Amino acid sequence: WGLSQQGMIWEKLLTDTDGQYVEVQSGRMFNQAAERSTLTPFKHIGFTPHNTDVWTEYWFPVLKTNGLVAANNYGALNITKENGWLKIYFSPLQPIKDEMKIMNGNEVVYSRQLDLQTLELFKDSLQLNGNRDSLVATLGVTKLRYDAAPSANVIGRPVNTPANFDWDTAYGLYLQGKEDMRQRDYQGAAEKLKAAIQKDSNYLPALTDYAVLLYRNRSYNEALSICKKALSIDTYDPAANYYYGIINNSLGNITDAKDGFDIAALGLEYRSAAYTELSKIYFKEKNYERATEYANKSIDFDKYAIEAYQLLAVIDRLQNKQQQGLKILDSILVFDPLNHFALFENYLNGKSEESKTLFLLAIKNEQPAQTFLETAIAYYNMDRKEEAIQVLHLAPQETEVKYWEAYLENKKLNLNEFGTEIIFPFRRETADILEQLIKQDDDWLLKYHLALIEWNSNNLPSAKELFTQIGDKPGYAPFYAARAELYKDDSTKSLADLHKAADLDQLQWRYGQGLINYYLANNNAEKASSIAVKYYKNFPNNYVIGMLNVKAFMMNERFGEANALLKSIHILPYEGSTDGRRLYRETKLMLGLEEMKKKRYKKALTYIDAAREWPQNLGAGKPYEENIDARLEDWLAYQNYQHLKNDSEAKRMLDKIISFHNGVNKNYSSSANDLVTAWAFKKIGKPQEAQNFLQQLHGKNPDNMWAQWANSIYNGVMPNLQGINTSNENYVLLNKWMLISK
Repeated sequence: WGLSQQGMIWEKLLTDTDGQYVEVQSGRMFNQAAERSTLTPFKHIGFTPHNTDVWTEYWFPVLKTNGLVAANNYGALNITKENGWLKIYFSPLQPIKDEMKIMNGNEVVYSRQLDLQTLELFKDSLQLNGNRDSLVATLGVTKLRYDAAPSANVIGRPVNTPANFDWDTAYGLYLQGKEDMRQRDYQGAAEKLKAAIQKDSNYLPALTDYAVLLYRNRSYNEALSICKKALSIDTYDPAANYYYGIINNSLGNITDAKDGFDIAALGLEYRSAAYTELSKIYFKEKNYERATEYANKSIDFDKYAIEAYQLLAVIDRLQNKQQQGLKILDSILVFDPLNHFALFENYLNGKSEESKTLFLLAIKNEQPAQTFLETAIAYYNMDRKEEAIQVLHLAPQETEVKYWEAYLENKKLNLNEFGTEIIFPFRRETADILEQLIKQDDDWLLKYHLALIEWNSNNLPSAKELFTQIGDKPGYAPFYAARAELYKDDSTKSLADLHKAADLDQLQWRYGQGLINYYLANNNAEKASSIAVKYYKNFPNNYVIGMLNVKAFMMNERFGEANALLKSIHILPYEGSTDGRRLYRETKLMLGLEEMKKKRYKKALTYIDAAREWPQNLGAGKPYEENIDARLEDWLAYQNYQHLKNDSEAKRMLDKIISFHNGVNKNYSSSANDLVTAWAFKKIGKPQEAQNFLQQLHGKNPDNMWAQWANSIYNGVMPNLQGINTSNENYVLLNKWMLISK
């Protein structure tokens, strides 16, 4: 994590006492993809339908090797050169009885027979003249090999996207949409894919993926129309045919569904999935011979085709081929020991208490009802209602389970007996049955849960319509909180619902959080502060409310109260926990600016110095000095030293600002503080350097809003604030300084 306080702060959270550890990761991919990875060659990886992937992960400790240069499932090796000595460390991960050898070109410089137990550290050293770059270390013939040459094992794969790649083309927009789909940002995906289709209405990949999104939000007829357009361009396109089959199957167009899957099976990517879908269709038609044929075809192409095995197991049970069916179930459990469908089929084959117990004991997750539902719905999708009902009768009787039982058993719901436990239904199948239940009972709870599914499916008009139909009937706070979020673009509706939620449940701090955030976002500082003070009084140990209270004080320019409150807040460190320290810094600098306005420059300097600190109660440790952008603090300190006639300290502050640009941080991302660097260049008599600096920033990233803003302000031009985060603390502080320095 790092030996600066940024890393050391986490040690207090560890359960052991021997300090930090390093977790070295190497996986199947080149990186842990983040949102911005879309704009690099290293995209996100998606999943294809019915696909099963298998790999082995190795997790192991590396002890007392002082680092490592090579590792695998045999052990971890480190070789270093220190003061003319080559030092060798090896930590075995299994018993090792083999030769460790080090070659320098064709010369053997070291050889030792090892006989080690697991994690029994081996270390040795030898004198070595020259550098280590020509050394090759091996363990046995093939167990481990390390080549010290800097060029060894360096791959030539490109790591940057072409600078002239146009993300605004049909293909560029399609790529972004595809990436959003892989990240489950379906709303963003829909926007990008529609934009791609607007650029090129016949761009087939975008048409197919857009049809998938429409299918996901149950707009089946529109999805089918888009799929047909894709097929009119290429009737053999595997993806378009597969989803043509899926959509037609949902609409009951079975002949067209079979046609789509038949052609999709020509493509390798969708072959196993298409065969499985065909098997399911024939199974539902009770044509078990054809269903078996296509399930076996799916398995022939993908031996891990789990759903195909499940179909075969059910067919064998229905045809009283118990022994054959049990063998199939054994195969499933070899591939997937926690397969709940297979465990339930085992129970159905014998109906023994032992097999039922094994099924029940295997469900150990935090949401057991969801596992039962998933298993029951698998049967439901095979038209096996009887088995689905049996699964649900064993399930915890939560609300969504009761919905399914009522639908499958054609029972009337007694919603008065339902609790209001928080559930988040999301399945397309649940939406279908809720629509049927609503025809029999107009209760708000059914509509609310259907609205949640529509919302999750990005079918926002339907979700809003359902929330509107419900009106203000529920006495259930989460309903109003959810509707407030859905209608956040309608401030009147959103605010009313936030207040309703808070009134209904005054013991839940999150509703107060929603109200405070609303008033802060709408610049109503007084209202935000009054609610924040009230909630912080009720929840004095809640640092989230505490920080919102600080934000409200700041917006009200009650900097002294914000400063006092920050001393009493205790934030547990978490990944990215910088909000508390950011508020602390902004508060101290605002107090410093207040003192500068009063011409109390020495007092101002004490606040500026305090702003450089990283109080540990605020959840973030101080990084290494060279990684801290303190240009704003340095600039304000420079101003105060100027007023105090302390020329040497004033010059030192300017030098620090310039060195941030010229030193290890020359590759930093643009920020509002770039304006400070330009001012510093001007103050030391290098105005052209200032212009060059700003032009370089703009050239490096023409779309960066901060680079544009800094250039405009420096040159006395009214800046374009579109795209600027005007709540950014550096932006706020610089504007405050410019205001008081006029």
